[in-house]
Amino acid sequence: MFEPYTGKTKTAVNGGKQLIQYIRDGRFDGNFLCSCDAIALYPSILVEEGLELLESKIQEDETLQTKTDLTKSEIMKLSRLCTECLHFECELGFFKQNGGTQMGGPLSRLLADLIIENKIEAKIAQHPVWSHEWDWVRLIDDTLSVWESEERFLQFFEYLNTLHENVKWTCETEKDKRPRHI
Repeated sequence: MFEPYTGKTKTAVNGGKQLIQYIRDGRFDGNFLCSCDAIALYPSILVEEGLELLESKIQEDETLQTKTDLTKSEIMKLSRLCTECLHFECELGFFKQNGGTQMGGPLSRLLADLIIENKIEAKIAQHPVWSHEWDWVRLIDDTLSVWESEERFLQFFEYLNTLHENVKWTCETEKDKRPRHI
């Protein structure tokens, strides 16, 4: 039901096959290749901020009644319910997360995508300089991009880490065809 709310930007990648095709097509041929990754993305997401973005998308969705018999209000109540429990299970047992969206939660990826697309990428796309130089592809919080120089990327990377109070990024770059963590 929420599928049309994210992933429709020029940066969205729907999987590895699409990324491989971009690489084969030469989209990332250039001087300086790098990838960015959000640090602890799901615990960094402010649930209320994500739910506000989701509610906005639901309110704008003119096709919702063709997908469900639920009202917009009922969908939001259920969405809030899905984000209340911060417990998750992995091979080591059951755990309670102290904040953010739960690992593997039913709405965690959606809320993360909404925040990255609407709060981070939207700011980059409106920036007078970076909107022209920035060209990454992204699957959730994993990005790949190419830049004219390491210096230029580092300037962008510094800017990237100012865009959202809770979402901070780390990066890996390529030097002499070898990965390097910055």
